[in-house]
Order: sequence, then structure tokens, then C-alpha cells
Amino acid sequence: MLKSLGFALGFLVAPLLLKKLPLPEMVASMHGLLITTVIAMLVIANSFRIKANNTAIGNKSQI
Repeated sequence: MLKSLGFALGFLVAPLLLKKLPLPEMVASMHGLLITTVIAMLVIANSFRIKANNTAIGNKSQI
């Protein structure tokens, strides 16, 4: 579902960006945004995982 949404949004956003940017800059900005978003989500997910592990370890030590 998310894959299809991104594909559809690309058809809407790309023509608007092409009016302002040359093709290589548009491609670089779209790929850069995707890569930055993926890295940010990985960092956030990892921080949640570490926090959950620390909480679980803290609860075990109290038993």
C-alpha cells in the first residue's frame, strides 16, 4: 500500500518539481529525501528498541 502511495505521489510531485528544477536536480532531491527519510526512520526505530530493552532489563532487575 505504501509503495503504491509513493508511486502515485511521484506522478503528482514530479511535474511540479520539474517546473522549478532541472531533471538531474529533481532526481537527486527526490532520492535524497527518500534516503534521508529511511535513515531517520531506522534511527527512530532503533531508539525505541533500545528504550524497550532498557525498560525490560530494569523490570527484570527489580524482581
